[in-house]
Amino acid sequence: MDDDGVYIRWCVELARKAAGHTSPNPMVGCVVVRGGRVVGEGFHPEAGQPHAEVFALRDARDLAENATAYVSLEPCNHYGRTPPCTEALINAKLKDVVVGMTDPNPIVASKGIERLQSAGIDVRVCMEEEALCRNLNEAYIHCMLTGKAFATLRTTLSVNGVVVNQIGTGADQPGGYYSQLLKEYDGVIISGISVNMTTLPTSHEAGAKQPLYIIIAQGGNSQLNIQFLREECASEAVVLTDSPVTVKPPGVEVLVLDRMSLEFILEILAQRGLCRGEAGTEGCCGAPAYLDSDQSLKGQKLEKRLGTWMGNLSHAGRAIQINACLSSIPSYAMGFYSLPEGVHHKFDSVRGRYYWAGNKINGKYHMVKWEDMAFPKDFGGLGFTETRAMNIALLAKWIFKLESPDQSLCTSLLRNKYLQEGGVFQCRAEEGSQFWKGVLSTRDWVKLGTEWLVGDGRHILFWKDVWVHPCPLKTSFPLLFEICNQQSILVAEIKQAGIEGLSFRRSFGPREMDEWEELRVIIENISTSQTYDTLRWALKDNKTFTTQSLYRVLTFRGMIDTQLQQLWSAPCPLKIKHFIWLGLRDRIQASANLAKKGWSGSVLCLLCGEPETTKHIIFRCPMATFVWCLCRDVLGWDRIPVNFDDFFCLAQLRTVFKHMNVKLALLAAVCWTLWITRNNMVFRDKITYSPLILPFQITSLLMQWRPLFKVAETDELELLTRRLKDCCAELRNARTGVG
Repeated sequence: MDDDGVYIRWCVELARKAAGHTSPNPMVGCVVVRGGRVVGEGFHPEAGQPHAEVFALRDARDLAENATAYVSLEPCNHYGRTPPCTEALINAKLKDVVVGMTDPNPIVASKGIERLQSAGIDVRVCMEEEALCRNLNEAYIHCMLTGKAFATLRTTLSVNGVVVNQIGTGADQPGGYYSQLLKEYDGVIISGISVNMTTLPTSHEAGAKQPLYIIIAQGGNSQLNIQFLREECASEAVVLTDSPVTVKPPGVEVLVLDRMSLEFILEILAQRGLCRGEAGTEGCCGAPAYLDSDQSLKGQKLEKRLGTWMGNLSHAGRAIQINACLSSIPSYAMGFYSLPEGVHHKFDSVRGRYYWAGNKINGKYHMVKWEDMAFPKDFGGLGFTETRAMNIALLAKWIFKLESPDQSLCTSLLRNKYLQEGGVFQCRAEEGSQFWKGVLSTRDWVKLGTEWLVGDGRHILFWKDVWVHPCPLKTSFPLLFEICNQQSILVAEIKQAGIEGLSFRRSFGPREMDEWEELRVIIENISTSQTYDTLRWALKDNKTFTTQSLYRVLTFRGMIDTQLQQLWSAPCPLKIKHFIWLGLRDRIQASANLAKKGWSGSVLCLLCGEPETTKHIIFRCPMATFVWCLCRDVLGWDRIPVNFDDFFCLAQLRTVFKHMNVKLALLAAVCWTLWITRNNMVFRDKITYSPLILPFQITSLLMQWRPLFKVAETDELELLTRRLKDCCAELRNARTGVG
């Protein structure tokens, strides 16, 4: 039992020898062990050949009897191009069998284990090496579970970290890069604009495996000449196009599709028995090779993630999905590159369209601009990630790594390449890779919240950095800085040269002399050491930089919305909080607001004939006035609120109801009940004839939300609902209303 893991790992190593040759079958290895000694081994070489178990049993011969067979994947129990392996194992009279994992193929799916057990062979799964076996056949497993091939994106970078469109000489020669790469892949996805380049994934090695080439031809080109493909090899390629195209050499299969889709490309690979596909960036200036010049598939990954959740979600449900999935997709790239504005705009467009229209391509009005939604909730937004600010914050973290004593391989490499003559803030931005220029582009933002703890003084700018005063010395002594000849001098240089290290363009006047006397004291008191200068983040109490802290600085708009802070902590469902957020901005889809967006319907309230605005629906309509009159009497107010601001003012009054959460929950229940009542009239022709129904709906909502309240608030909640019911009962008994 203790050796099971050792032999399963042996099986995995055997299986890897056939990498790239077994599709649509998995890679499988097998060893036969008797008396602690391996007496037979084998692996599945390619589709159509005997399986690993057969080769191992042949190698063991008579020694297989009463031995133990170790297999990286559950033995098959069905007839395909070869007989079932279970029968071979049974006929060999094995004592027991250890498998690395069960087969995800529904044709097998534990049937092999059951067959062996029914024949009296003990079978067990080596759980500790199951992850290793799954990694071995991740493409096969993915294909079995999804019906699509497993795709890998290959990006070519220069030594400077720049995405390049070539891979260098010798890549297609025997033993070259492509010979090694193509051993693992069954299909290669290529853009139609790349087929004439010499750096395509091909190999001139004799007997080298040649994958199926999936060539994407878009843009209306009527001819496509695949120069790297010989006529006798035409069957090794298939062209996917959105319009008829003539292909050379003849014999290449052409499929005309209504719409290009990466999903469909992967299905094509799977249908042809290919499990693993590869797409590179050569020839596309850094874009995935399956994107053509019009980049029609750009952003498809984002929309694909959203399209998997096809339910009718509320705005809150979509917001959760956007934050959990879509906003996180570019996070890794934003930590290494300063993304172009067009990419950020695409992210905003996809997220905004999904929030307002769901899975519909068109249809619903965008009531609020995305830039007014994509910032923290306590600043007045909806908490969506502002990707431009997040891009800066993620790149800025590199500056703190490089200015710290960190000696990791990555930071050491960057220091040796770019920072031999100073720190990050002294480095020139004109030179370096795309990554490095992106890091340097964040320096001015980082300076907003940094301060220096003086060490050797070699990285601190005397005038421009914060190191001795709460602000740079150029701000404290503006007159001296303006006439100084050494505006970029370092603290270490000042320490070494003293006050003689500074020279000025003219003599001092009285005001300059006052500044000079104070500055000279600072210079004389400079103290350095042999340690590194320490860059600290002044905007955190612990002086440690975090991405979140810089992100909040970049997205802060000058004020904190206390009303929204209270709203987001209210004990009610998130979808209702989103609705009230829209109401506070006068952006709910009332008729008057829709008319501003070009809607041609009537702007009048169906109940009273007044213009239907946000204020009218929530506060001014007769139905709303009746509800707020009840709330006034229950809460002990002297009047009813006329808008949201007025409600928050009244809610501050000290009455028997002291907890703000109880009043906010009442606001949420009233707003939601009035909105649902309005929608029933507009869309279902369902009119509420008795306004007494509304208070009962409000109390029902409040009691449903009771688990969301703190223990200390539940007594007030029960008192509130009881008073509402009592008021309704009095009105019903007095017959002052309808019904």
